[in-house]
Order: sequence, then structure tokens, then C-alpha cells
Amino acid sequence: MQLYMWILLAVLIVIIGLACTIYFSARYFFRLTILRKPTATLENSINANTNWEPHLDFINERKEWLSQQKMEDVFIKSDDGLKLHATLLRNKSNKNCVICFHGYTSKGLNDYGSISKFYIEQGFNMLLVDHMTMDAQAIVMFFKDIIQIYCHKVYEIDYPKPLASFIKALEKDLKYEADSKALQKDREYWTEVLKQGEPMYADMTGDNLLERQREERNNPNLRAAVCGIQSCDAEIAQFHLEPNPSDWLVTFCEKNNISMATLLLMALRTYLQKVNNNQTDISVQNTVSRRATLAEKNSGGTRIHFFPCRTIVNLDETFLEGCYKIRDAQNAVFRHARYCHKN
Repeated sequence: MQLYMWILLAVLIVIIGLACTIYFSARYFFRLTILRKPTATLENSINANTNWEPHLDFINERKEWLSQQKMEDVFIKSDDGLKLHATLLRNKSNKNCVICFHGYTSKGLNDYGSISKFYIEQGFNMLLVDHMTMDAQAIVMFFKDIIQIYCHKVYEIDYPKPLASFIKALEKDLKYEADSKALQKDREYWTEVLKQGEPMYADMTGDNLLERQREERNNPNLRAAVCGIQSCDAEIAQFHLEPNPSDWLVTFCEKNNISMATLLLMALRTYLQKVNNNQTDISVQNTVSRRATLAEKNSGGTRIHFFPCRTIVNLDETFLEGCYKIRDAQNAVFRHARYCHKN
């Protein structure tokens, strides 16, 4: 029995670690993509942990080399009639091609300026795709189609099916925004959520920040804290869970009709509740892709919204009861995730 408890504790620690990784990743991308500020250049970025100074001569030399190469602007027309652009660097000695995607706030000639010379010298063509509004789902679909096109040409498997129309998805959104019954229901739901009052601030490091600002403002009932950070840099930690504990977690979720995401969120809110002086009111930011239908999943573009997942779990409630509260809160958010807060 004691061995079982130690194993269960170790599994819970791993779950909390994974949940913390998800939390900070979601927070990072929320601040990067939604609360965006002008992107700092490589030379003057105050947030970069890497000291780029010793490498600047090499980087600038490679960028100068790239600027002197012959580049082609290539275009294709999407099924929606949109003109899609990429930059092609040809290498006549080889038919193989490296397909490159830039970062969210960057562009291909910037991100691949230093490594392009290496690919060209290795005999590859380079295609720098210009994508400005592609979320993770759209990029995954793009990669899937590229691989399937390659397999079609080499192994004669089926050609990928055409993407669904992103324009039609937008038209559907606009129809929803035209004071539809669905919009009214969503507005009623979020109005009731707002009536619940202001959520309580919970910090991964504990309640010191909130308590300090309560004292500074002479307001012991303050529920919000100003949390300004200068850097969104994050360390990536990889956790490898052995097969047996993984099977236990999957079995637990299947037996109790909850998702693995619910279990991870419950582990995260349990940690937040503990380090914030047993605070029962915990909110975690939810990333919702708004791709409920098959057409939306295959339409490309960006369809991400951010919503809070707020739960109040009292100290006398069980871990499983807390999981059910998170599951129900998530389901409600997913049902009403099309709503735009400006309404």
C-alpha cells in the first residue's frame, strides 16, 4: 500500500509538471500573439537570453550572401481565389526542396538568412513560404498535404483532398455576428459568467504579489494584481512517463469519463490552490481553436480564441469532483467559444 502511494505521488508530480508546462506555454503564446508589441531586432533585443554579439558578423555575412542570390517570387491561387506567395531559391543540380516556415512575427528571409547558404551548398532548392495568418492547426494541415503530395508522386498514393474554404468559414462567422440566435445564446452565457464577479488572481509562485498589492493599495479585498513581466522567455522541460503510469492515467480518464486535458488542468489548479494559501477560486486561460466542424478543421487560417476556465473547488470536495467541475466548465466554454468579446 505504501509503495502504491509513492507511485501515485510520483505520477501526480509528473502531471503537475506537465500542467505547468502547458500553462506557461499558453501564457507565452497568448502574450506573443494577442498582447503583441513591436518585435525587437536581433541586435537590441533585451529579452533574448542568448548573447548574439559573437555571431553577428557571421549572421550579417550570410544575410548579405542571401541578398545577392537570384530569387523568384512564386504564386499559386487557392481554391478561394486568394493569391498565395512564396520565395524560391532554385538549385538546378537537385530536385529536392526544403520548405521553410518563418516565425509568427517574422519572415522567411529573416529567419532563414543564416542557414540558406548551407542548404544551397548541399544541393537543395529552398521554398520560403509567406504565411501571415496560420495557426498551428493550419500549419499541420499544410505539412500533411505536402507529405501526401510527395507520397502521391513517389508512391502513387491518393492525392490530398482540396482544403475547405476559409472564405466560407469567415462568411459563416459574419452570418453568426449578424445578431443570430446562436450569438444571442452565447451573449447570454457570457453575460451570466460576468455576473459571477471578478475572479481571484492566482500566481504560480504563491500569493505574495497579491498580498503586497493589497497592502500598497490599502484594499484587503483586492482580487486582481498587476503582473508585468519583461521577458516571455521560457525553459522547455521534457517529461517521459513510463508505460504503466501512462496506462493508469488513461484508464482513470476512461473510467471516470474525463479527458486527459481535464486531468492536467485539475493537477494545475490543485497546485495553484495549494501555493496560494488554499484559495478555492482558480482561473486558467483556455486556448480554443474554434474548429468544431470538419470544414473548419480543414480550412486553414487562424481561428484561435482565448477564454478563462474558472472553477471554485472547496477544500471538502474530492479530486474527482474537481475534475468534473473543470470538465463541465470546459464544455461550456467550447459550446460558446465563437463569441467575440467586443459584443
